Amino acid sequence: MMTEEFAINKGLRQGDALTTQLFNVVLEKVMRHIQINKGGSIYTRTLQILAYADDVNLIGRSTGLLNDAVVQMEAGANEVGVKINEEKTKYMINTRNKVRFRNQKHLQVYNYEF
Repeated sequence: MMTEEFAINKGLRQGDALTTQLFNVVLEKVMRHIQINKGGSIYTRTLQILAYADDVNLIGRSTGLLNDAVVQMEAGANEVGVKINEEKTKYMINTRNKVRFRNQKHLQVYNYEF
């Protein structure tokens, strides 16, 4: 037997037991929206995603690949009402070519500046 519909006046509160479970489900949906090359090994992939709890790391061999991943991630996030926090986002450049990135203070990816 089904009950009658009822209105929900308040959402989940921080610290609620269901909050972490629901966040994990939402983040999983966003991550599955990103299309990456799943073949090969960790050494041959040009883009990789590492996610733990609410931390997501995008590892790419070029800013173009990162740009594509951020575009896809934002599209998936918009579907479920989640936003990328530009102020909390950090980036790291790891290269042997120090001259190329010497004066780079910010990284421009899609509509974001990190």
